[in-house]
Amino acid sequence: MGYVSPLRKLSPVMVDGVISVGGPLERASIQLSARHPMILPSKHHVIDLVIRDSHEWEGHVGAGQVLARVRQNFWILKVCDCAACDWKMP
Repeated sequence: MGYVSPLRKLSPVMVDGVISVGGPLERASIQLSARHPMILPSKHHVIDLVIRDSHEWEGHVGAGQVLARVRQNFWILKVCDCAACDWKMP
C-alpha cells in the first residue's frame, strides 16, 4: 500500500482557510472550534507554547487533562500522553 497520511483518518475540511478536523460533529450544537479543531503539526515552537499555556491555565495538571483542553481548539498530530513517550509537560 504506500504512504498513508495521518490526516486521512481525521477527514480534514477547510474552515476559514485552515485545515481542520472533519467528521460526525458537523451538525453538533457546540462551538465551531470544538466541532472542527485546527490541525497542527507535532513539532513546532508554537505547539510548545500552546501546551505550556494550557498547562498553566489548567493549574499545572497532568498531561491527559492538558491534552483534553488543547483538543478543544487544536488537534496536534502524533501527540501521546502516555508515560512511555518523550512528550512531557513543561
